[in-house]
Amino acid sequence: MLAAWISYELRPETRALRETDRRCAPWDETPFEVYRAAYEAGDPSAAQCRLARERWGELASGHPNGPGSWIMQGYWIWRVTGEAVPEALEAAAQRSRSNVISLTHSMAAMRGGPDYHSYDNDGCEVLDDVQRELVRVAQADARTDRCLVNWGVEPGVAPG
Repeated sequence: MLAAWISYELRPETRALRETDRRCAPWDETPFEVYRAAYEAGDPSAAQCRLARERWGELASGHPNGPGSWIMQGYWIWRVTGEAVPEALEAAAQRSRSNVISLTHSMAAMRGGPDYHSYDNDGCEVLDDVQRELVRVAQADARTDRCLVNWGVEPGVAPG
C-alpha cells in the first residue's frame, strides 16, 4: 500500500497537480474573472498559478501546448515573475527569431502594451530583457541578422 502511494506521489501528473494546488490556493475562492484580470494585469501570484495550471493541463490531458502558446504565455509569465520559463525557451528554440519577436510583441500588446513595435535608430525592434533571452535561443533568420549586435545576441543558430 505504501509503495503504491509513493509511486502515485512521484508521478509527474501528481507533482504538477500538487504544484497547481499550492500556487493557486490564493485564487481558489476568487471568481475566475478576477483571477484572469489579475494575470493579465501582471500579478506575479496569478502568473505563477497560470504557469502551474498550464503545466498540469499538458500532463493531465496528454496534449501539449503548441510552441506559439508557450512562447506567448511563457513570455508573459516570465516578464511578470522575473523567473525563466523553460517551456518558453524550448518553444523559442523551435521558431525563428522573427516569429518569437512577433509572438511576444502580440502578447505584450494584448496585455496593454503598444499595438506597434518600437524601433531603435538602426531600424531594429526594441526588445525587453525576456524577449532578448527568447530571441537568443531562437533560430536564426535573415530578417533579424542585422539587429543581433543591438540585442546582444551572438550570430548563428543558438544552441537548442
